[in-house]
Amino acid sequence: MNEDQQNDWRLSYQAALLELDPVKLPQRIERAYSAIQTCLNAHPNGNGAEYQALADALANLRVLRREIAPNTSDAPGPPGAPKATSP
Repeated sequence: MNEDQQNDWRLSYQAALLELDPVKLPQRIERAYSAIQTCLNAHPNGNGAEYQALADALANLRVLRREIAPNTSDAPGPPGAPKATSP
């Protein structure tokens, strides 16, 4: 992996982690996820610290995706949970 690729995914990942605007956050996450996937695809047999950093970043982005999932009254809740009603 060249230095530009390494910096690209790291900058995109950092931007996603630090984004405070909930409207921009999904786009930042997808951009970072894509940059990381590009690096992994370029070096599918990677190993070592850089490969672990990429894997960790993907895992963190997956958690962030789940955390920002739409949380509206139309969204299904856990099984057996009461449905939200309008006042």
